[in-house]
Amino acid sequence: MASQAVQSESNVFSDLQVTENMTIEEQCIRFGSILGLGEPVSERVLAAALHSPSYATNLLVSRESPVFLSQLLANPPAAPEPDLSATELMKRAAEALWRWSKAGFTRVNEEVLERRLSACEACPNLSTPPETRSRLYALAGTAAGSRSVCRLCGCPVARKAAMAFEACPDSDPERPGLSRWGEKAVSKN
Repeated sequence: MASQAVQSESNVFSDLQVTENMTIEEQCIRFGSILGLGEPVSERVLAAALHSPSYATNLLVSRESPVFLSQLLANPPAAPEPDLSATELMKRAAEALWRWSKAGFTRVNEEVLERRLSACEACPNLSTPPETRSRLYALAGTAAGSRSVCRLCGCPVARKAAMAFEACPDSDPERPGLSRWGEKAVSKN
């Protein structure tokens, strides 16, 4: 029985890795099917399963126990914070400042800013600044302990969303070709 679970775990991970070219929504549907749910898993569950082999194993083992599976699906572990060094964050900030200056320090209008910030507030990638970088984020005007930093790029969302040339780093799971801001998705080369 245990060897079957390990074999199933191996198959699930290879199935998910093979489908990297699929959208997040398609991967959620696929993983929901693997778990026998008849509906997609949430993005948080998918991300947690991809980042935590033990969580993924527990999901697989609990497929035949709806109570346990339901509990696991309702309480996925938090996704790990990116390990961006202070140097990398400062480099990214300097590059953004340079692009902003080249664009004439243009800002988006209030309607666009409100739409972008609303999308960020609803995004699963919005996080608190890492404690190890609190001074650096304080320089950018980000309050310690507030959900105000994008986990994917490390940017303070209030600053990034206001800059006309900036783009959300994540694709919208419900609208292919668009970012979570509802704008054309930027390719990640």
